This record gives sequence, structure tokens and C-alpha cells, in this order.
Amino acid sequence: MQWNIILFLAFALVIAAFAVVNMDTVTINYLFGDTTVPLILIIIGSALAGSLMIASFNIMTQMSNYRKIKELKERIMFLESELADYKQEKEQQDITHFSFDDNVIIDEKN
Repeated sequence: MQWNIILFLAFALVIAAFAVVNMDTVTINYLFGDTTVPLILIIIGSALAGSLMIASFNIMTQMSNYRKIKELKERIMFLESELADYKQEKEQQDITHFSFDDNVIIDEKN
């Protein structure tokens, strides 16, 4: 967690330094006109747009992973209940395979 913050701050510092060095104004041409904007706003805006795209991608990935984990937990619970039922059936079958003859217990499985 701390490394993420340190890397973020280092990246922000590099972008800020790059933006301060490029204080010139640039003309942006749109389909319906043009405007003059300081280059620093373009650089910072582009960095923010990129970070928002990455954040939204990470959020979608986390939501997908959360749904998958939830499905797998439900599957585990289902399989554990089936295993418990199977074990109970197996114990019942083992008990019914014994027969009594002259007070001696004989295992009929063999």
C-alpha cells in the first residue's frame, strides 16, 4: 500500500515538473472552432484522464473478481453439502451391509 502512494507521488512530481517546464500556450482546433490554452493544462488534463481510465478499468476488474469469488464460494458450499450427504449415505450403507448370524457380525462386502 505504501509503495503505491510513493509511486503515485513520484509520478505526480514528474508530471508537475514536466508541466511547469512547458508553460507555453497552444492552440487547440475543434471541429467548431479553436481555443488557446496553456500547455500545462493539456498535460495535467491528459494525465488525469489517463488515471481515470485506469481507475475505472481497475474497478470493473475488481467487480468482476468479486462476482466470480461469490459464485465460487456458493459452489464450494454446495459441494460441501453434497459431500456431507454422500458421507452420511455411505455410513448408512456400511451399517446395513452387516448381518447377524449366531451372534457373530460378518461383513458382507468381502
